[in-house]
Amino acid sequence: MSSDTIGSAAQVISQFISKTIVYHGIGSTALTGAEAAKYDITKSLIVTDRGVRNAGLLESVGESLSQSNISYDIFDEVEEDADVNIMHKIASIIKW
Repeated sequence: MSSDTIGSAAQVISQFISKTIVYHGIGSTALTGAEAAKYDITKSLIVTDRGVRNAGLLESVGESLSQSNISYDIFDEVEEDADVNIMHKIASIIKW
């Protein structure tokens, strides 16, 4: 495992590498589309709750996906301590 830091102290995007790559930090959502495009992804489902969506926190994710020509939909019905019924609902949606 390794970790690298990209950027200045004012704006840091961190990367933690293990089996999966995880980016976090201010501006990291702008990388979503380019990262998905590396895997030839053409459709995406963003899974979240209404609070995150209503706060506008998904806008940069959507913009990044659109810039990479990746269509997306948003499922915002996740609740705290969601049960298996939410997973079944999501599974029925992704059977595009």
